[in-house]
Amino acid sequence: MNRLTFLTRSRPSDRLARRPDTVACGITLSCTDTDEADMDCRRCSSEKRPTARTGSWSHKRRPPGLAFALFAFSLTGCQSAMPSPNPASNGTGTIVPNEFPLRFDQHNFEAHCYNTIGCSVFYAGVYQIKKAPQEVSPAPKTADYQRNWGGALHIGIVNFPEPATVKWQSSDGQAHQADIDIGAIFKDQIILHNVPEKDVPEGAKIVSPSILLEVDDRTIRVYMKAHIPTRQLQSPGNRYSDFRDDLILAWSDTY
Repeated sequence: MNRLTFLTRSRPSDRLARRPDTVACGITLSCTDTDEADMDCRRCSSEKRPTARTGSWSHKRRPPGLAFALFAFSLTGCQSAMPSPNPASNGTGTIVPNEFPLRFDQHNFEAHCYNTIGCSVFYAGVYQIKKAPQEVSPAPKTADYQRNWGGALHIGIVNFPEPATVKWQSSDGQAHQADIDIGAIFKDQIILHNVPEKDVPEGAKIVSPSILLEVDDRTIRVYMKAHIPTRQLQSPGNRYSDFRDDLILAWSDTY
């Protein structure tokens, strides 16, 4: 029987002769005699599985945005539940000494509105908060409401964008507008914190601090909140308490 006759009478599944099993990516794969399958066997990942009939590959996909959401959460809300970062190194294993005062070249930002109507804050190219023109932002529910402020949501802002533009009505209905120059408030780029120099571990990694802008009736306040590692646990027995993140008032004005 010549080759042409064999190809004519053979079934498609017969033409996909099996090659010896190939071990790749930590799992055993069976490749077919097609170029496409051979290439896929070489470039496989642990998330690929061969289909039963064609030798092609199906992919398990993670939900869109899940990786980014986990990444952003780890940089903000998770800070208080994780040990402080390992000491900074210069690449040779030598710990880089701390330089005081601690400084920052990037920051995170978030805005909060209370006792206002139609409050909006525009900063770093986006509306950090934007209420409808007649939407009321009520008073805080508790006296210690600021304890519920976590890390700012807008992260990695290079120092410094144009001033923040704030528009709102105070609780009596009077309209206000103010430009808050964040760069002027923090012109020295010094991190505000309450940890003595001697209590900061040598070579501590300092993440970007959060700048929080609050609009409350006729008053605007700007705070800084920084995650500063400490040599001693702040809550004895709690291994995740080796830091302080005090909220510190940097500037305020009443209109």
